[in-house]
Amino acid sequence: MDLLPTFAMLGGGKVPGDRVIDGKDISSLLLDPDNAASPHEAFFYYRLAKLNAVRSGPWKLHADGALYNLDEDIGESRNVAGRHPEVAERLTNRMQEFEARLKENSRPVGKHPNPQYLVPR
Repeated sequence: MDLLPTFAMLGGGKVPGDRVIDGKDISSLLLDPDNAASPHEAFFYYRLAKLNAVRSGPWKLHADGALYNLDEDIGESRNVAGRHPEVAERLTNRMQEFEARLKENSRPVGKHPNPQYLVPR
């Protein structure tokens, strides 16, 4: 999520350097939306805990291999993977690389040392 890097920048802080943070600072999108561009090259869609699709530019590739050009087909009704195998392959590789990075850099869920302080009294 882009919340940590964005709020850190807006508040004059810094993102921790001792771990991989996959979010990016999107403060320019909030402060000057007419002149800002997304810092992301791709956006990954999850359904529950499973990677479901990736979008890059006008292209959206689903995990089942269906490819859509959202500039021409916002309703995702025409699968064009057969006409654009190079795009499907590029986005498939991007999904695989993203999942590998996520697995490599995931951290276990933290536990509060004194959980009784988390429950309101």
